Amino acid sequence: MSFKVYPNPTTGQFTIELSSTVNITQIDVYNLMGEKLLSINPTSNQALLTVDLGDFDNGIYIIQMLDNKGEYLNPQQVVKQ
Repeated sequence: MSFKVYPNPTTGQFTIELSSTVNITQIDVYNLMGEKLLSINPTSNQALLTVDLGDFDNGIYIIQMLDNKGEYLNPQQVVKQ
């Protein structure tokens, strides 16, 4: 896997740790209804990103990342408790 998400489950904030072999241009967070809640454009070579779901309800969220080749990485679920 080219990234890790922790802690999972989370109480609000979680970290995305990116591998050095992948260049992410966009990170989107969706709820299970498919609504996009957040969109983040990391700076190049940013290895750690903190995402805050504190303003959102407890539940399951989908993290979708787009690389610099225009390809989506496998989505990751995050549980907010």
